[in-house]
Amino acid sequence: MPFAATVGVVSWGICLIVIGRIVWIITPWRHWVRGLASVLVPILIGWAIWSPVQARLTEIRYGLSVLYSLQKREFTQVLKSAAAVPTYTKLACPAANEEACAYASTFIPLFQRAGWRIGGPEGPVVERVVLAVPTSEIVIVRRGLVPRDRQNPDLGVYQEFTAWDQIMKTAFNMVGINPLQWKDPNLPDGVYLIYFGSAPQKR
Repeated sequence: MPFAATVGVVSWGICLIVIGRIVWIITPWRHWVRGLASVLVPILIGWAIWSPVQARLTEIRYGLSVLYSLQKREFTQVLKSAAAVPTYTKLACPAANEEACAYASTFIPLFQRAGWRIGGPEGPVVERVVLAVPTSEIVIVRRGLVPRDRQNPDLGVYQEFTAWDQIMKTAFNMVGINPLQWKDPNLPDGVYLIYFGSAPQKR
């Protein structure tokens, strides 16, 4: 831009600033604007501070039964990172625990949005089951070997840790859950079962 044109633009800018300042000084309603700003600014600042605090208080009160939108998106995004998905992923809960079953059902759309098939050919369902050894934990179960001597609690079996094992564990970690991982020789290959032993308790 030529020097003369630059000077002209700057001069016009200065003139506009000066005119705006003069109008602001002589306009009687400037006091109303200042008064409105003095009310709105503290409200906006208070809202910005209170929103995360309120979210944290709700989490403390209701535990993990409240999944926030961000947590849901993170859970689904981790599942979407899988190069392929299991044939089916079944969800299960204790037969006599309605709260745990309802809690398990909240994960159905999170898996579905990631492209994971839930429940089997019959469609998305939460199966009510009875475990031989009950647990209140959330457990990821897939086909695998079990110890030969089940009476020895310290005896284990070396198992391959698959990509699906890691992805599901990471997804649950994103919502504050550290699941157990069990093996069941009766499950078909490519089928996972996620058992919800209980719903988070209100604190």
